[in-house]
This record gives sequence, C-alpha cells and structure tokens, in this order.
Amino acid sequence: MSELTLSPQEYERLKARLEELERARRDVAREIAEAAAQKDLSENAAYHAAKEKQAFLEGEIAQILQKIRTAKVVRPEEGKVGVGSHVRLQHPATQQTLDVVVVSDIHHAPDGRLPVSANSPLGKALMGRAPGETVRAETPQGPQEYVILEVRSP
Repeated sequence: MSELTLSPQEYERLKARLEELERARRDVAREIAEAAAQKDLSENAAYHAAKEKQAFLEGEIAQILQKIRTAKVVRPEEGKVGVGSHVRLQHPATQQTLDVVVVSDIHHAPDGRLPVSANSPLGKALMGRAPGETVRAETPQGPQEYVILEVRSP
C-alpha cells in the first residue's frame, strides 16, 4: 500500500475507530469464551457467529493499522488547499458555486459537503492553490474549470 495523505482530523478519526474496534475485539473474545463453555462447538450458533464477528474485526483492525502505518498527516498551508480544506468554487461559464471538502480516499465529507478526493483530477488540481486562482481538471466528463473563491481549514 502506498503512502496515504490524511488531514489531522482524518488521522484522529482513524485512531478513534481503532480504539473502538479493539474494545469490540475484547467483547467478542468474551462471547467466544462463553459460547465455547457450552461444549459441543459443531452445532453452537453463538460460537460460530462470534468467530465470524472476530474474523471481521481482525480484518478491519489490520486495515486500519496499515493505514495508520503508511499515513502522512499534513496540515494545509494557511489559505491554500490541502487535505481537509473546505473550498468554495465557481464555474466561470455558469457562475454556479460548489462547496467541496478535499479528503483522502478513505473519508467522507463532513457537513454534507461534496467530497473531492485529493487523488482525483479535481483534487490534484486544487492542492496547494489559493483563492483567486483558476484550476483546470481533466475529468471523465471532459475538462472542467473553476475559480477558487474561498479556502478554509477545518
């Protein structure tokens, strides 16, 4: 897995999710022990359900640990677009505005804003740019151009 760029908020959310999963792991271990105490494991639905839950948790914990290990936490430069920035864009031809938040590939936008992956064509075009600049991105729908009206850090 390549390096993952995260905002400080995304990194903290990952760590919080890991703690939550580790608590659940302890609970599942207790469930397994209690179900195993009922002996006949071949027909013990509670035991098998707990083992499936354990496998799922272990997989998710491993994924989050890998993300944490490879994460590069970046704080956007004040006034410039970075991961976690809230950006107001304007389409020069239609004058329509668009509020987006630049996210890593693993997170959804807060506050109902449109998430734009930092690795998407628009995300790459926005990174490091400032209000007043015009950005152009080659998207599957064709070239898109926007003027950056505002950049706010979360």
